[in-house]
Amino acid sequence: MKILGVSPLLSITRGLNLLFIVFIATFALDSINSYRTMPDMIVDVGMNLIPAFLLISVFALSMWREWLGTVGYVLLALLYAAFNIQRLSWIAVIAFPLLILALLYFLCWSQRQKLEREFE
Repeated sequence: MKILGVSPLLSITRGLNLLFIVFIATFALDSINSYRTMPDMIVDVGMNLIPAFLLISVFALSMWREWLGTVGYVLLALLYAAFNIQRLSWIAVIAFPLLILALLYFLCWSQRQKLEREFE
């Protein structure tokens, strides 16, 4: 039996997820300045938005299945930490919230599994 409706925890998790995507996307604004040509700025902004696009893709997958959000955000956090191991403060600001989102998606997934077992 399929459980209809969205739990408050899932709504909060999705809202925090969207806020984190906007936070990451604002870093792309750093590449805009008046000393460069427009095509160069467009390419730079596009490259700086790649992390936001990765987060959006994991978010879209997690709308379908919560466990994909858990796996995706853990993988992105580990990937970010591996590439920035020398900058622990960056890891704390970027990878730690990704791990918190992964934990929240895991809690949502386990809550959904529990409800589905109860209503079988």
